Amino acid sequence: MEGTSWFFDTKIGRCMPAYKLIVGAISDAKFTIPINAAFNFGKEFYSKPGKTQEYTVQFFIKMTKQLFPLKKFIAVLDGAFATVKYLQWALENNIATEVRMHANRLVEYNGTKYNYVKSRA
Repeated sequence: MEGTSWFFDTKIGRCMPAYKLIVGAISDAKFTIPINAAFNFGKEFYSKPGKTQEYTVQFFIKMTKQLFPLKKFIAVLDGAFATVKYLQWALENNIATEVRMHANRLVEYNGTKYNYVKSRA
């Protein structure tokens, strides 16, 4: 399919050609309203894939701030965006953030290391 790039589907454990769409939305936890969307092409299309991802997230956050300047918001992102660089940017810009993290990740915050261990019930 034209315009697709390879995507690893973690649910079925294999790669496939797919369209990648990033959606910016607002929600009050009851209703969700999309405010913008953009196609995200595969890494092979960009000279600096990390920068492109970084700019896309910053664009959505800045747009949300412009649309709702008096509201507090939390940026909620997929695990693909859980990078040290993004988290540093969010801290520097006072952006409350929630990101999906893999269960095997170790996070250091204020000198204390945290990790998530699944219970084996």
